[in-house]
Amino acid sequence: MKTKLEKALDEIQEEELRKKNKKKFNIKKEKKLQYYSNWNKNNKEANETKQDKQAKLKNFSS
Repeated sequence: MKTKLEKALDEIQEEELRKKNKKKFNIKKEKKLQYYSNWNKNNKEANETKQDKQAKLKNFSS
């Protein structure tokens, strides 16, 4: 059986691990997610060609 202090320490360690794991989520992935999450909001870009879209994706990945 764990005491309240041990449980609290375990929770703190878990939170620190979560924070470290969030730091691994880099800016490139965030940009990609932002692009894909907003794709249906920007109806102006609907008449882009396939090449334009591929060029945009290359810019996000580089």
